[in-house]
Amino acid sequence: QIEQIFYLIFMLAILNISTHFTWILMGNSLSQWMSNPVAEKILNYLFSSTLLLIAIWIVLYVH
Repeated sequence: QIEQIFYLIFMLAILNISTHFTWILMGNSLSQWMSNPVAEKILNYLFSSTLLLIAIWIVLYVH
């Protein structure tokens, strides 16, 4: 039983470390991509359109 607990702790630590590294690498590449003015404009249009769609959804379907 104690071996299973240590195995679970070890596997969760590996999962935690790997997800942190993935988060860091993806955040770094996303920030580099967003430094491009064209990509920044595209992202602004994407965010504003999704915000508009959510506002329409709230007005029409949420009571």
